[in-house]
Order: sequence, then structure tokens, then C-alpha cells
Amino acid sequence: MTVLVLLHDFWHFIVLGGTALGVLGDAATGWKVCRATLGKLVHKMFGFGALKDEIRGVLAEVKESSNRRDATMLKMDEQLQLIAAEMKPNGGHSMRDVINRVESRLVLQDERAKAIANDSAEALMEMDATGAMVWCNRTYSRMVGRDKSELMGWGFLNTIDPRDRERVKDEWLEAVQNGIAYENTERKLRPDGKVFTVNVITQPLRSGGSGKVVGFIATMRPSDAVAHALEVDMANAALASR
Repeated sequence: MTVLVLLHDFWHFIVLGGTALGVLGDAATGWKVCRATLGKLVHKMFGFGALKDEIRGVLAEVKESSNRRDATMLKMDEQLQLIAAEMKPNGGHSMRDVINRVESRLVLQDERAKAIANDSAEALMEMDATGAMVWCNRTYSRMVGRDKSELMGWGFLNTIDPRDRERVKDEWLEAVQNGIAYENTERKLRPDGKVFTVNVITQPLRSGGSGKVVGFIATMRPSDAVAHALEVDMANAALASR
């Protein structure tokens, strides 16, 4: 069908051109008619009009897509500005202010709990996720006869009798690595040379969200006889220091 249409147009080109040249005797007019008819024929043969329409369509889609992208980027930029504003203190109403208040309350609660536990009858310790000591109460410090500064980090290992030290260290690091509770009986060695046996119980502290181990809380209990003797020693030391 397309071939017949093209042949028809080509015949139309010859007839019109010949008519203009022969009947009218006007070469200029005949050439105009021929050029116009030939243009239509080439237009149909090669589809230039359809190609131009297709190009216009593609350009329109590209422009529309660009406009949508610009709108999306503008919306994202507005959201980022809102988030940035929320992360800055503004007098009590921003997200940053809320976080600061929560953090302050948590710190206050932690300090209050440690102040209460500081003079507890039980020897208490707190370790970080690596197993190193980050806090102990006065009862523990007095019981082992060492200053708190000597005990922080891995200094607490020096309170263990050398006969038990490597065993206790290995067992403790294994419990830390596995994030599990730990219970052990060990001998303590005071600077004054006194040795006493204690039972140490450690429980992991887990994050409320992920369940990841973030530290450990430990209690140390000597036997009743040892505890009484240590209490007497600590009382005597307190009196001597006055």
C-alpha cells in the first residue's frame, strides 16, 4: 500500500511539473510546483515529519522528568533543613533539646545509683564491654586494700592472688568474649599480705534496643568469717586515719 502511495505521489510530481512547464509555459512556476511536490514525496519517503514529532516528544519527556527531579530535590532539601533545625538547641522545643534532657536524666540516675551503691555492704564493680573496670564502690576498694585509681582498667587483676591470676583472667576474658554471665571463686591478695577467698558473680548489661552487651556488673562476696575480719580491719584503718 505504501509503495502505491509513493508511486502515486511521484506520478503527481511528474504531471504537475509537466503541466506547469508545458501548459503554462512558465519554467519558474513549474519549478516551484515540482519542488513543492518533490518535498512532499521526500517527506513521506523518509518520514522526516514523524522523526521531528518523535524528537519533540522525547524532549518534552526529558523536560517533564527534569521538572519532577527538581521538585523532588527541593522537597529533600526542605526536609534536610528541618532535620538540621531539629538537631540544634532552640530553647527547649527541638529534638536536640529533648535528647539533651533525656541524656541529663540518665546521667543523673546513673550518678544517683552509684552514690547509693558506693557504701553498700556488698563489694560492687562495673566493667565495660571489653571487660576492663570503669567503676567500683568504696566497699570493694577497702576490701582489697587499694585505691580506686589503682583498680581502674585492668588494675583489678593485681588484687588476685598470683596462684589464681592467669586462670581467672582467661576465664573472665572468655566470658566477656561470649557476652555471658560469669561466676568464679578466687583468692584475693591485699598489699598487707593477707589472702582471703571470695566468690565473684558477674552479669552482662545489654542494650535495650539491640541486645548488644555494653558492659558488666559484678558483686564480690567473701565468706562470713572473712567478711567479718575485713570489716574489723577496715574499721581499724578508718580510726587510724583520723
